[in-house]
Order: sequence, then structure tokens, then C-alpha cells
Amino acid sequence: MHRRGSQTLRSTFSTLTRRRFCNIAAVALTSGIALSRPGGSLAQIPKPVRVGSRNVPMFRGNPEHTGAMSGPGPIFTNPMKVGWSFGTASAIKSSPAIVDGVVYFGSYDGNLYALDIVTGKELWRFATEYDLTSSPAVVGGVVYIGGDDSIVYAINTIDGSERWRFTTNGANSSPTVVGGMVYLGSWDANVYALDANDGSEQWRYTTDSWVFTSPAVVDDIVYVSGRTGTVYALNVQDGSERWRFSANAWIDSSPAVSNGLVFVGSWDGNILAINTDNGFERWRFPTGSKVFSSPAVVGGVVYVGSDDTNLYALSARDGSELWRFSTRHTVQSSPAIIDGMVYVGSNDGNVYAINVRSGSEQWRYETGGGVNSSPSVTDGVVYVGSGDGTLYALGVLLRLEPGGNARVTKPTNLLGAPSSSAVIREVLQSGVVVSLTGEPESTGNETWWPATFHGTGSQGWLMALSIQPITNAPSVATPVRSNFIVGQLVNITEDGLNVRDAADIESGTIATLNLGAILTIFNGPIESDGYTWWQAVVVDSGRVGYVAEDFIKVAPL
Repeated sequence: MHRRGSQTLRSTFSTLTRRRFCNIAAVALTSGIALSRPGGSLAQIPKPVRVGSRNVPMFRGNPEHTGAMSGPGPIFTNPMKVGWSFGTASAIKSSPAIVDGVVYFGSYDGNLYALDIVTGKELWRFATEYDLTSSPAVVGGVVYIGGDDSIVYAINTIDGSERWRFTTNGANSSPTVVGGMVYLGSWDANVYALDANDGSEQWRYTTDSWVFTSPAVVDDIVYVSGRTGTVYALNVQDGSERWRFSANAWIDSSPAVSNGLVFVGSWDGNILAINTDNGFERWRFPTGSKVFSSPAVVGGVVYVGSDDTNLYALSARDGSELWRFSTRHTVQSSPAIIDGMVYVGSNDGNVYAINVRSGSEQWRYETGGGVNSSPSVTDGVVYVGSGDGTLYALGVLLRLEPGGNARVTKPTNLLGAPSSSAVIREVLQSGVVVSLTGEPESTGNETWWPATFHGTGSQGWLMALSIQPITNAPSVATPVRSNFIVGQLVNITEDGLNVRDAADIESGTIATLNLGAILTIFNGPIESDGYTWWQAVVVDSGRVGYVAEDFIKVAPL
């Protein structure tokens, strides 16, 4: 009875899957897609190329479900570049996980896919018995995913072989994996805690209805919402209830937890903030329709979509509206946040990039179907599925390579040699930009890159784990306007110049620079508001923004 009920409540974008069992074989044969059996693809499995430097291991990016991505986001181009796309035999609602250079996601065609992050080529697939709408979690060389066939699967990342399975009465909740445990909900009204190693049940908690949502796990508490409108806080050790909160409306939105508050949306259109200590309501904000989207919470701001076609930005403190962005259809995709941008899909078929400060659109990319999949963002690329059955990689994959630029991600030492015991030449703060000047070297378990810090001209070695790519090495240094080229150092030509957060004179200011300040150009040009704009990195701070070319000149060598 539960499964029949679920079919009537799914988004309209999934209706093309109803005849999957009748036509999937024909679709696969006509499109050249190899059919596979449970336990992995029948085709020979190619060896993956692993180049990704930052991972997105599970739904919403982390166990807290904040939607904060590992980044960086893509460099804007017009039109937006598509690194690659991969077609499946049906719609994609599943949100991708990206770990060690491999992209994992499910499709309504029943398959779990593993793709090479560089080429988008299929490495393997694992076939389940029904739709696969859950989003995978990838931890410790294992992919965990719940299937609409009522089975929770643990799949080997190397070859797609099955390690174990656990049967429920419907398991399309996206699993959260932390501390050696797999947490997920089920159609049978239970929340399960399974041993990640062998799938054995450690405990279950029975709610009052179906549990479609993905649990958030923070500080030994599991937070999960049930269909009939109850949010639960459970002890991770034994599943005992700490508190429950009734929203008095159905809930299909997964909770996000940040700074002592649980954020969730409901069918009556409200976005709720609940105290983690006692389950008391802190505030609520009414949208104009149902909220299926799961909130993102970054920097004291809650971002969430609504079926009223809007994406909202709200103060996490009191729920006051900061801005709203309107699309042409329902927003059931859950936002991803990185580098001052919100990435989200809409059932109007577009993936949007929106400025976090102003709520203004930076770019959009139109797919061939509604976008209910939630974007995952890492290494300069947005990965997202569409109702047209395609997974898109939007942007140019960034990598650490000689000639490229990198951002320091945490305070670190620039050393005189590739060794942690070498002389410290300079202490670099988080956010500053360096140029990679040669090939890396490995000593023991660490990889080191030779680098130059343009702020002072210091040269030395940096540990690979302390830097993040922001530009690749230029393929060919081709002059464009005014002899500027991507990768070039430029000077500001007057005092008090505002570096903007978009190619728009009315957009926000990310920095105000004086005569002689140095920037590194890494994208452009963009024609807007009567100016030619370049996207650039402020060398002494690592901030990224836009500057009009009328106010820059080539820096002397």
C-alpha cells in the first residue's frame, strides 16, 4: 500500500518512468547502452582517472546537510561550458556524489552509475530492480544507496560489485554515513541504523508514517523528518527519542542543522527553524506553496526553494527575508553553496547560478527536462541530473598543475624544500593565491608543489592538501582586448576602484583597491553595462571578482 501511495505523490517530471519495465530494454538497445545485471556491469570495467581534489561524499555535501560544497565553483563563460554529459534511459532525480575522481548517481532507469570525472565515461553500473531516486553516499571505498525496490545496497567503488544488502519495505531515503554507521529512513515508517561494514541492523526507530527524507547527523544526534509532519531527534547510540516536533503539515524536505537550529520545509509552505536542544520552534517563514526543497545553511543564511517558483534567502537568526529569486516553475531541487554563489535547479529545466548577496542571476543553463536533482559542486564543475535523463558536468574541471593558480585553504607554511622539516620561508594565510611553478614531488605520504606567492614574490613548497586549484594552466596565451590574456598579472590604475561580485556596475563590492594593486586575470572578457569586464583574483587577499578593463593595465615584469 505504501508503494502505491508513493506513485501518486511523485513530481510530474518523473512520469516518463512509468513504463520503464516495458521499454527500458528497447531504449538501451537503440541508444547503445549496455544492459547489466545486479552485481555490476557485464562490460569490462575501465580504470578510472582520479584527478578531483575535493570530494562531495553524500547528499547535501556533509552529514549536517548544510549544502556547503567543497568547491571551487565554475568560472563563468557565456555560454556556459559543458565539460561532458552522460545520458541514461530515464529521468535523474538522484544527486551526484563525487569522490576521488569518480561521479556516482542513480537514475529512474534503476541503475547506479559510476563515471570518470574527467571524461564522463562509464566505469561501471549496478542494476537494481526498480527506480533509483535516492542519492548515494560514498565512504571508505563503498557506495551506499537506498532503492525503490526496498533494498539498501552497499557497492564496491572499484568494480561495482555488491558487498551487502539490507531489505526494508521501501528505501528511497538518501543514506547518511558517519562514524561507521549508515542512517536512512524507509516507507515502512522506520529510521534504520546499519553497520556500514556488513549491513547488520544496529537499531531502528518507528515513526508515525513514511520517511522519505535523509537524516542529518550532528553531535551524536540523528535528525529526521517524517511524511506526516514530525521532526525527530534520536540518539545515535540506540535510536532512543530525545524530542519530537510537529509541523502540522506533511514534510518531504530533509533537515539541515547549523548553529543549534534544525531547518526544514513543509507542505503548508512554511520554512521552520527548530531548536536542537529542546525541539521548540524558533521561527517560521511562509512561502507561497509546498516546500520539497531541502534547506542549505551557510554563513548565517538559509537558502531553500518552494513550489511557488522562488528560491528564498532568509536570515538563519530570525527568518527574515533577505531576497528571493523567481524561476518559471517549482523549485524542488536543494541549493548548493560555494564561493558566494547558490546553485539550484528548477522544474523550468534550468540550472541557475545566483549571487548569495544580491540574489541576482549570474548564469543559467537550460537542460531538456525539469531539474529536481540537487547540484554537487567541486573543482570548477557543477554536476547535476535532469528529467531529460542526462547528467551534466557544467564548467571546466580544475586541477593542480604546473602553470596554474591555486588558493591556500588554511594557514600554512611556504617551505624551502618539499619536507615538513624544511625552513619556513613565509606563513601564508587562508585565501591567498599562489602560482604553481613546476612538477610536484612526493615524500612519504605527502605531495608537495613548488609555488610562488605574488604578494611578496616568495618561492617555496606547499603541501597539496593545503591548496585548491582556481585556474588551470593556459593552453595557449591568446591576446584578446587591450593585450590582456588569461593568467596575466595586471595593476589597478586609480585609487578607490571597486572590484564587483558580478559583471555589473550595480552589483556588490568584494574589495576596494588602490592604485597599483595586483590582480591575476583568469576569465573573460564579458561585455556588460557598456564596459568590458574581466574576472580576476586579488593577489594579496585571494578574493575573486570582476573589474572593468578601463581601469587595469599590464603589470610590469
